[in-house]
Amino acid sequence: APEQPQNLSCVQKGERGTVTCIWDRGRDTHLYTVYALQLNGPKNLTWQKQCSDHDCDRLDLGISLTPESPDSGYTAKVTAINSLGSASSFPSTFTWLDIVRPLPPWDIRIKCVNASVSRCILQWRDEGLALLNRLRYRPSN
Repeated sequence: APEQPQNLSCVQKGERGTVTCIWDRGRDTHLYTVYALQLNGPKNLTWQKQCSDHDCDRLDLGISLTPESPDSGYTAKVTAINSLGSASSFPSTFTWLDIVRPLPPWDIRIKCVNASVSRCILQWRDEGLALLNRLRYRPSN
C-alpha cells in the first residue's frame, strides 16, 4: 500500500484566492499513485480533486472559502491510492480565519512634505481583513 500522506495543510491567499492544500507524500513506491483531496464543509458540502503526477504533493481545489461564517469548520483529508491499496492522511480541521492569508499591500504611494525627508505621508491599499500593517523605514545612503 502507499505510504500515509503526512503534514496536510491548506491555505487561501486573500479573500478571493482559492484553497490550496499541500502534504508530504512519504517514500516513493514506484507505483502509479493517485492522490485524492477531499474537503468537507458546513451544510454537508464536499469538494474533491485528484492528481496522478508522480510528484503530486499539492492541489488547488479551485474554490474560495468566504468570510460570511468565519468560524465554520472545514475538514481536509488526502488519500493515496495505488494497485496495492490506499492510505489516508489524518484529517486537518480548520476555519476560514485559520487558513486565509492577506495579500500584501499594493498601490503604495509616498509623498514627502516640503521636500522633507523626515515628514512623509505613506498611503496604500489592502484587503479589508488586514488587521495590522508593519512599516519598516530605512533611509537610503
